[in-house]
Amino acid sequence: MAGMKLYLSSHGIPDVKDFLEFVGKPARKIKFGLIMNAKDHNVPVERAAKRNEMLAYFKGFGLSVHEIDLRDYYGGSSNSDLIAEFRRFDVLWLNGGNTYSLRWALAESKAEQPLEEALKGGVIYGGNSAGAIVAGPTLKYFDNVDDPSHAPQAIYKGLGLIDRAILPHWGSKGFGKAVKSTKRRLERDGYQTIALTDGDALTVEVTEVSE
Repeated sequence: MAGMKLYLSSHGIPDVKDFLEFVGKPARKIKFGLIMNAKDHNVPVERAAKRNEMLAYFKGFGLSVHEIDLRDYYGGSSNSDLIAEFRRFDVLWLNGGNTYSLRWALAESKAEQPLEEALKGGVIYGGNSAGAIVAGPTLKYFDNVDDPSHAPQAIYKGLGLIDRAILPHWGSKGFGKAVKSTKRRLERDGYQTIALTDGDALTVEVTEVSE
């Protein structure tokens, strides 16, 4: 696979200076595509409120933020429009919410291939919480944190952009106990894991390797 860069966190962008250094551009020049489909299971008014909250949050860093709603691409016979859309951005950020809702939206919009092509072309994958989890190899055992029934179909295969399962919210009051259980179950099945507290971010640079 060609080289790609990922910025994965538990909660938002914990250190904007490190984030900007990783992207390699000043904030005002970063075209930031925000994907909020992990919130699709919420009632419309709640989803809209969260969308507005996250747009304001990321714009607060000086980023040029535009939402990409994967629902606009459901049911199409081709994903060519999504390929072109993804390539417009420097960073594609998959926001937190329900992990299974997000993974289903990626599948239903046929976004996996466009996303991979964009990343190989230099677009950076960013994601927090659910957005970090789906980058890994599997969604197994995250059902004690997120409800799979919130998605029309539960998909347990991750995007496989990294070979370790990301465990966000490590040690947090709300999710800490459940995430520890997920870690034990994943490692029992042979998966390697990386735990992130709500103040952590993981940067990954995958160098080009022969296929």
